[in-house]
Amino acid sequence: MIHTVWEGGESVKAFLSHSSKDKEFVRSVAKELGRQYCIVDEQAFSTGDELKAAIETRLDDASVFTLLASRHAMKSDWVTFETDEAFYRKFRHTLARSLVYVIDSTVDIETLPTWLRRAVIKRENSPKVIARDIRHHLDRLFRERQNPFLNETASRWENHSHSASLRPTSFALASRQQPPAQTAPLARATKLHIKANRVPFPAASFKSLYPKGRNGLR
Repeated sequence: MIHTVWEGGESVKAFLSHSSKDKEFVRSVAKELGRQYCIVDEQAFSTGDELKAAIETRLDDASVFTLLASRHAMKSDWVTFETDEAFYRKFRHTLARSLVYVIDSTVDIETLPTWLRRAVIKRENSPKVIARDIRHHLDRLFRERQNPFLNETASRWENHSHSASLRPTSFALASRQQPPAQTAPLARATKLHIKANRVPFPAASFKSLYPKGRNGLR
């Protein structure tokens, strides 16, 4: 069961950024997720300024920014405005999470805003699966706010969380961190090398080099 209000009195909700051309898909996600857990902008406004003000207010109320990326969304000026405003709030640490669900196979990840390429990115076109995944992040965020000691770990996790199907595996770190089975022989060899330098000089060799003893040289 998901919780949306923690003891501090703040709500934990996801802002669903999308193109109006994908509204039926987004409604399905919101229905599966539960309207009390998400913020979906579907109201009509007479002026652009009213819409901007409404988006800013609703982003202020959100804890998770979720982009439903389609070819329509990537061309939408309003989605661009929402992602820009979300970045500003992410920078101010008022947004705790950023999620991207690529719902259109034609969308190239490189077309996403640079800061969102570091978010949790998944290719998924099932509203039910997307809603379940968002609920998972909301629930985890709720638990982290109940236990502040989890915040640092969660932040570190988000910065390194990427879908394996979208980003190639990095081997740079793995190459620097050899398994114990590979490093052990090296450590033993190093110890042997140190010990070898400490082995006393053989008596016969010492006499042949220094016939007059330690105080004399050949």
